[in-house]
Amino acid sequence: MQLAFTKGNLFRAILLTGALSTYALAGPPLVCHPFDISGTQSLPWGDGWDRPDPNYDRAHLPADTLAILTPQAPVLVRMETLRRAALYSTESPAEGYELLARLLARSRAGDKLSLFDAGYLVETFKQAHLANKPLLAAGIDGRVWVSEAIRSGAGDTASMEFAASLMESGTQPGRWPNDHSRRAQSGAAGNPLLARNLKNFGL
Repeated sequence: MQLAFTKGNLFRAILLTGALSTYALAGPPLVCHPFDISGTQSLPWGDGWDRPDPNYDRAHLPADTLAILTPQAPVLVRMETLRRAALYSTESPAEGYELLARLLARSRAGDKLSLFDAGYLVETFKQAHLANKPLLAAGIDGRVWVSEAIRSGAGDTASMEFAASLMESGTQPGRWPNDHSRRAQSGAAGNPLLARNLKNFGL
C-alpha cells in the first residue's frame, strides 16, 4: 500500500524525527525522571519526581546516602539515590556539600564507585538548576570523574554509560543516541534493570 503524504502528516513526520533525536521524556533527565530500582531501598521520598518527604530530617542526608552507596549497591540504585539526594540538597545546601566532600574523600582512598557517585552528584546538581532549583557545584565538571570511573572498570559500566548519556553538554542535556547510550544498549543484555530503564527513556 502506498502512503500518501499530505502537508499535515509530512509536518507531523518532521516533528517526530526531531523528537527522536532528543530525550523521549521532557525535562532534565537526571532529576525529572525517577529511575526504576525495582523496590530497592533508597532515601525516603514522596510521590513524584519533585516530592521530597517533608518529614525526612535533612541533617541525616550525608550519612544516610553513604549508607546506601555501599560497594554492593547497583549503579541504578546509586543514580536514583543521588537524584533524591541532589533534590534534598537544593533545600539544604550544607548537607549536599558535605555529601560531595565525603564522596570525594572516599574516591581519594581508591573507591572508583565513589568517584562515579561524586561526578554523578555534581551533574545532577547542575541539571537541578535547569529545573529551577538553586545552583550548586558551579564550575565543576563531574563528567570527567564519571568517565574515569567507567575506564576503571569498577562496577556495572554499562549502567554508568547510561548515566553518562544523560549528562548535560554545555547548558542543555545532550542528545540521543550518543556513544554512551549505544554502549549502554550493548551492555543491557543480561541486565534486566538497565534494559527496563533504557526502555523507560525511549531506548
